[in-house]
Formats: sequence, structure tokens, C-alpha cells
Amino acid sequence: MPNAAADCSGHKRCVGDSIVAARERVRAERTALPGQAFGGGDLRRRAIAACTAELEHAEREALELVVRHGLGAFIDRRADSTWHTEFRLAHEHAAALVLNWASHLKTQEGLIVGPWSRWHLNDRAGRRALLATRRRIKRGFLATVAAYRAARAVLDAQAAA
Repeated sequence: MPNAAADCSGHKRCVGDSIVAARERVRAERTALPGQAFGGGDLRRRAIAACTAELEHAEREALELVVRHGLGAFIDRRADSTWHTEFRLAHEHAAALVLNWASHLKTQEGLIVGPWSRWHLNDRAGRRALLATRRRIKRGFLATVAAYRAARAVLDAQAAA
């Protein structure tokens, strides 16, 4: 049986294979943040807080695992702020979508009320269009919150079993 090290035609392939294996180990060792109850109060505020905590945990843990498995030389956090997305769990991807929709909703509401408001510049049809866009974005936000909660419920059920 040939030696695995002798099978490598060159160092680049061996190094590349070990990088792929290390990335797979990082993905396999990722753990979820313990479940968070949404509680009462403002849904948007609670969802943003929970999803922000999820993504902060994902980045922090991914960084620890990258360092543990010696991938630090292959990932430049300064050059790519999204380096950690490849290591996210399914519910963390859903959390990122919640935050994206929340950002769009806040921007749209700023066009209606606030220092960047375009409300006073529009006629009745323009105002209706602003409100219709806000409703569409809010529906998207609520749908992504539901998707995040469903993904989180599956994860919590697996942890309880």
C-alpha cells in the first residue's frame, strides 16, 4: 500500500487537501448558541437582538476553530469581512437574512419619517407607493423571522432529543 505522502504529486495538492480537511473540521465542530426565548415586547427589537447574538457567536466560534485548526494563514479577516459565512449553521444563515430585511425596513421607514424623509416630496400616489413598499418589506421581514424561528426550533428539538 503506497504511502499517502508519497501519493502527492506536489506540495500544493497536499497543502490544498489539508486546507479543505481543516475547513471541514471547522464546519463539523461548530456549535449553536444556546436557544434564546423571544419573550414579550417589540418583535423587531427582540429578533434583531437574538439574530445579532447568533451571528456574533458564529463569527467568534469560527475564528476560534480556524485558529485551532491552523487555518489562520489562509483566511485574512482584514481583507474579507465575510470570511466566516462559509462556517455558519443553517439557523445562522436565517438570522443573517432577518438582519438584512430589518436593515431594509429601517431604511424604508426612514424615507417615510425622519431626517431623510421623502414623504413631503411626494403626492398621494408617491406616498401610497412608499407605504406599499414598506408593507412589502415588513412582510419579508416577518417571513424571515418565522423562518429563523423554525430553523431554531428544529435545532432546539435536536438538542433536546
